[in-house]
Amino acid sequence: MAKAVIFDLDGTLIDSAITILGIINKIRDERGYPSISMSGLRPHLSKGGRKLVSESLDEAHEDAEGDLQLFRQYYATAAQGEDIVFENVKVLLSTLKEMGFRLGICTNKPSHLCHQALLQTGLDAYFDSVVTAGEALPSKPDPAAYHKCCVELEVQSHDTILVGDSEVDRDTALAADAQFILVTYGYPIGAIETIEAAAKCDCPDDILHSVMRVSLPAFATAAVEPGVALELNLGE
Repeated sequence: MAKAVIFDLDGTLIDSAITILGIINKIRDERGYPSISMSGLRPHLSKGGRKLVSESLDEAHEDAEGDLQLFRQYYATAAQGEDIVFENVKVLLSTLKEMGFRLGICTNKPSHLCHQALLQTGLDAYFDSVVTAGEALPSKPDPAAYHKCCVELEVQSHDTILVGDSEVDRDTALAADAQFILVTYGYPIGAIETIEAAAKCDCPDDILHSVMRVSLPAFATAAVEPGVALELNLGE
């Protein structure tokens, strides 16, 4: 049975796309270029900050490092509230904790922006470990940040489940020898059908059921409708 569930942040727990789109279009407007649509932004959202900014700015792109720093400067002043948390995520996290799972976050979001988002949304209280990659540690899909999260949670990576929304998370789970659950409502780079996962969830309500199916082999073989996992008592 899995002992911990580790989540990606953007596109998995929070919907940061609207904030990001606003910042990208602010920069484009300042440089005399038209706005892009959400559909134009979405393919870049899981590529990491540098590629996200340069590719979504496109012809408005000037300097990779300068553009990234400007984007992060604007992001740091953006107001984000509980409305960006996907529906029922807090119920999911509370239930997992009540069941005895240790909870972590492993994200490529810069540390100060990650912790700012967690504080602004009220998600900070749910997690036993929050590890950010891309600064002191290599970006996902390198498993270094994931392994650090496992150390802080006092579990082995093969006793964990990674819940994420993209190929980057899938590859991180593979590299770390963890189980992977894909949420289909996030920011995949390519076609969602091509991303292999132990389970796929169309909304946060499905994640708990999938965690139980992946975590407990006997439960995974049963034909059970979503929601039954809520009735399980893991302490028995």
